[in-house]
Amino acid sequence: MTADIARAYLPSRWHYHYARHKLAMDPLYRGVCAALAGVRGPVLDFGCGIGLLAHALRARGLQLDYVGIDSDGGKIDIARRSVERAGITNATFLVCDLARDIPRREGDVVLLDVLQYLPPQRHLPLLELLAGCLAHVCLYRFNRHLRFPLVAVV
Repeated sequence: MTADIARAYLPSRWHYHYARHKLAMDPLYRGVCAALAGVRGPVLDFGCGIGLLAHALRARGLQLDYVGIDSDGGKIDIARRSVERAGITNATFLVCDLARDIPRREGDVVLLDVLQYLPPQRHLPLLELLAGCLAHVCLYRFNRHLRFPLVAVV
C-alpha cells in the first residue's frame, strides 16, 4: 500500500521517500482511518500538507469526500498532482489562511501535526473555530515524553 501511494508523488524522489516513510512508520494514518471508518463524510483535513491522508483513506476503502486545506501553496500543488496521478476524484485541495479562512462544512475535521507548530495561546482559539464545522474532530499529537502518538476523536 505505501509504495503504491508513494508512486503518486513521483517524479520527486524526496516526496516519494517521505510518503513511504511516513505511511510505514507513523501509526497516525492507521489510527485516523480506523476512527473515520464508520463515518459517511465529508472530511476536512486542516493542515493537509501534501495530502497523504486522502491517499490513506482511499487505500483503506473509505470513499469519503475530502477537502484538504493548508496555508502552503507549494504543498497544495503537490497534493493536487498526487491525487490526479492516483485517480482520486473526490479530493479537493485549497490554499487557506489557517487562522481565518476555514471553509464551513458539515462532517468531520482532521487536525494532524498542526498544534505543535503554533504557540500555545493559539491552540484554544483554533480548536473553538474548528468546533463550528464538525461532527467529530480527530487530533494527532506526538508526545516526545511518552514516545508514542496520541490519537483522539472528540
